[in-house]
Amino acid sequence: MPNPDLRRTNRHALAALGLILLIGRGAAAWAEPHPLDPLSADEISRAITVIANSGRVNRETRATIVTLQEPEKAAVLDHKLGLPPRREAFAVLRIDGETYEVVIDLGTETLDSWTHVVNVQSAIQSEEWAKAQTTVKEDPRWQDAMRARGYTAFNDIFCESLSAGYFAVPEEEGRRLLKMPCYDITNARVNIYARPIEGVIAVFDLDAGEMIELIDEGVVPVGATLHELGEETAPPLADKMRPVRTEAPLGWNFTIDQRMVTWQGWSFHLGFDQRFGPVISLVTHQDEGRERMVMYQGFISEVFVPYMDDTPSWAYRTYLDAGEFGLGSLASPLAASTDCPADAVFLDATLASPSGHATTRERVLCVFERDPGAPLWRHHESLTGVEESRPSTELVVRAIPSVAHYDYILDWVFTQGGEIRMNIGATGIDSVKALAPDDGGEAIAATSGHHGTTVAADLLAINHDHFFSLRLDLDVDGSNNRFVREHMERVILPEASRRRSLWQVVPETVNVEAALSSQGGAKYGALKTPMSRPR
Repeated sequence: MPNPDLRRTNRHALAALGLILLIGRGAAAWAEPHPLDPLSADEISRAITVIANSGRVNRETRATIVTLQEPEKAAVLDHKLGLPPRREAFAVLRIDGETYEVVIDLGTETLDSWTHVVNVQSAIQSEEWAKAQTTVKEDPRWQDAMRARGYTAFNDIFCESLSAGYFAVPEEEGRRLLKMPCYDITNARVNIYARPIEGVIAVFDLDAGEMIELIDEGVVPVGATLHELGEETAPPLADKMRPVRTEAPLGWNFTIDQRMVTWQGWSFHLGFDQRFGPVISLVTHQDEGRERMVMYQGFISEVFVPYMDDTPSWAYRTYLDAGEFGLGSLASPLAASTDCPADAVFLDATLASPSGHATTRERVLCVFERDPGAPLWRHHESLTGVEESRPSTELVVRAIPSVAHYDYILDWVFTQGGEIRMNIGATGIDSVKALAPDDGGEAIAATSGHHGTTVAADLLAINHDHFFSLRLDLDVDGSNNRFVREHMERVILPEASRRRSLWQVVPETVNVEAALSSQGGAKYGALKTPMSRPR
């Protein structure tokens, strides 16, 4: 525990460094955290205090990540034997245009390590978006481009802050860049993307704090239609449906003790990370009274989203949604009765802001049971006319990150049949390219190599992909597992056989532990964000 007098002495000095701290602590006692519990507000504050007191930061320093430095797997598993590992925090800092990784021992409140990581970029921060937005709109070159399109005032123009991608362009090497398309958001309520100001891209250097280039491909008329979303614009229904969900009068069948969830023989730890979103750990299942390990940890490690348009204002759009923006940082609050059942259990998350504040993100996770509408198992025996069937219930852990125009519905699903599923859905709004109305949207889509689909007379939804990468550390009855990939081969049978051929399964075996160790086991260390780094 630090000296409280030292905290009071340094309070104003710490604020001057730009790392604004939550100095006070609650006096109430709290339970000892699980080794995989996310950092509390108090732990975030203590980690930032250590960083600020190090003498290595300045007023412009920002913390792009402050999260739990997870203990080694062996230490976590030993926790069940009453051997709690030490609590550590991991931080990624931006200092004078450079990236640093820092590990803080929260027990002794000292630095464990301070590493300068060269040629990498950290996640883009919300205050960087705001700074870029303001500065670009003050630039005379950008204002001239807007005036050429008929705008004399700029309050109703929004410029989106997007990662610039990496294409080995010499003048972009080592720079922390955004590329910023703009939209007319006059009278927009939910859909701010319906009226793109097409072909104008501001290139902004975040470290230099200036617009370094303006890409202008020529004037394309901005559409007049808002394409708004809401009940007033929804198509009329002949009859309104009555609700089909009802609250369970006896309550849920699951329990949540701190962050340990138990249900129908399943048990797992539910964490949350600003980069990865929900983190499922220590998954076990009861088998005739014996607790069997199934998975040590699982989470979405990255989402790669490349768009299929080669024009200068679109070709750079190759996003890394987890690393560059954050699936946890952009997790949106969940609404009862629509995002999750009305009586779901909703959970908050504590995250760190770039200035070091601990902030509470409310209702970013929900846990609930559901009827999948199909039996768990059934068989009808025609000979006897007897049927046996079992109803099915599933447990769902849900988060919905809203990454710009897309909303990803991320569901971890546990079943009574011993299955774990990761269901991923995308909803929200398509990213659209404005077309000149007098050219005819369909004709342009056809002549441009079919890069998209016209969704309105003057809007083209650009074709693109979403590649989800999952980190799954499966420990089925222990860590010495094998990954078996099976393929089918045709077997030609002898001439005497009435069958000409059969197929047989041929297995290929990989040692999972060896494969993981060859890739490195650190949750964050192997997953850096290359905004401007050679792949």
